[in-house]
Amino acid sequence: MNLVKHIPNTITLASLCLGAAAVTCIFAGETETAVYCVLAAAVCDFCDGFAARLLHAASPIGKELDSLADMVSFGLVPALMMFRMLQQAWSGCGLISGDPSAIGATGWWLSLPAVLIAAASALRLAKFNIDTRQATSFIGLPTPAATLLVCALFMTKTDSRVLWAGLLDSPCFLLICTAAIAWLLVSPIPMFSLKLKSFRIKDNLWIYTFLLISAGLLVWAGIPGFAAVIVLYIALSCLQAVSAR
Repeated sequence: MNLVKHIPNTITLASLCLGAAAVTCIFAGETETAVYCVLAAAVCDFCDGFAARLLHAASPIGKELDSLADMVSFGLVPALMMFRMLQQAWSGCGLISGDPSAIGATGWWLSLPAVLIAAASALRLAKFNIDTRQATSFIGLPTPAATLLVCALFMTKTDSRVLWAGLLDSPCFLLICTAAIAWLLVSPIPMFSLKLKSFRIKDNLWIYTFLLISAGLLVWAGIPGFAAVIVLYIALSCLQAVSAR
């Protein structure tokens, strides 16, 4: 039984290791591999909580470990991804000389606003651990959702099917995205959780609507479709909050 109760924490550590692998891939220039590592980390992040509830193995250390793992996989990694995109955008404008992926490149500091995502993620995770209002829902955008949005932007640059992909060559657009993501992470906007208490449509109408539309978007667009999925999630969460008043 003791071994069984370690399963959720083991899955959490797998998420952390995948996040660390993503960091390594970003520095090595293997951006697509980094995205797949993050997607795998997101699956682990969902499974560890599910396993803890299924095995009745929830524990205080598991909660803290989950936040520490999330800070790496869904706090540091998206900040580095945005940093990399900003470097490439500034380089395209001629404001960074040399290899844009190198920290020592002239003008590298222009990309530093990307660290706001890491700072906002840390604050969001710290608040989540002490906020009893977030037991069954969220206040502010969850860090995995924010990371999936950044991953989608990361992959959109090379997808010719996306008409607005050219915007990602603009440092101004990326800075606006950075500020918006950082604000959403710490915003007071209530957002629904994907945890199902039952399988009845009446009890989970918003969740089923979101999952159905999201599946269609991802089948059509692939990983870049996560951008639309996260925007949909935010929009439906706002509609649910308004309808609940």
